[in-house]
Amino acid sequence: MDSQYAELLVRADGWPAFMQDVDLFGTPDPLGEPFDEAVQLLSTLETETVDASALDVASCVPIGASRTGIDLFVMPRADGSTQTPVIWLAGLEVERYISFEEFFQAMIEANLDEAAALRERQQDTEG
Repeated sequence: MDSQYAELLVRADGWPAFMQDVDLFGTPDPLGEPFDEAVQLLSTLETETVDASALDVASCVPIGASRTGIDLFVMPRADGSTQTPVIWLAGLEVERYISFEEFFQAMIEANLDEAAALRERQQDTEG
């Protein structure tokens, strides 16, 4: 397992609603339905998507998934010698982050941007 992701599991053991309706899985999740659904979604990727993303589906582990959509976050199984990318899939590859830390920072920034946009909309409707 990637050491950065393992550190999150030690500190937070997953994160419900990490980004909108996307949950990051914790240690009990591989025994539950959301994780099973993520594995199923991963197995249904089109061959073109797998080839275009150079994915080895058998070595990818879901680390998070949308509760209502097809967004799926996976990491290839880590050997500890290099940084492990996080790959965001939603039918196609949406984004690839070079490490869990980069992914985590990008999601924090996206959440902050969304919160700012919501505040701005609220101020527009009140003013």
